[in-house]
Amino acid sequence: MKFLRNTKRNPDVPTASMADVAFLLITFFMLTTAISMTRGIFYKVPEIQQSQTEQDKKNPAIYLYVDPTGSLVIDGKPSRIQDVVLYCKEKLNVNQNKPVIVDCNENQNYQKMMELLDQVKLTEEQLWGDFNKDKPESQKKRIKITIPTSEEARLYRPQ
Repeated sequence: MKFLRNTKRNPDVPTASMADVAFLLITFFMLTTAISMTRGIFYKVPEIQQSQTEQDKKNPAIYLYVDPTGSLVIDGKPSRIQDVVLYCKEKLNVNQNKPVIVDCNENQNYQKMMELLDQVKLTEEQLWGDFNKDKPESQKKRIKITIPTSEEARLYRPQ
């Protein structure tokens, strides 16, 4: 019996079922993972300082809210989206550390929230554009923007 030494077999690892296993693992983790939808960005209202005015003690933050009808309410007063920049600039010139709370009714679409956030970012650009021009990223001044959970929003919503 003669053996052929010229024929070499390349060892193969069968990978045909690898896609099936990956699909089953992905499906398993998608079905068993619980995602919490009520968690927001952690937010803690700063303590009221002695130098703050009576109005600042009543409203420790600037509260921007889009109600179920799509109307904007700023600190309890109906407003237009164009008024956000002027109102925030006025309040932040008095107290630069005042946080801005951006809240949107859960039945509103995402676009309303993004329009509101764009206005707050425009305020930041107008307020501190020259101040931040030549500074490194770590030293740039920013507006403290918060998107609260529904439980947190009830605490800060003006009555």
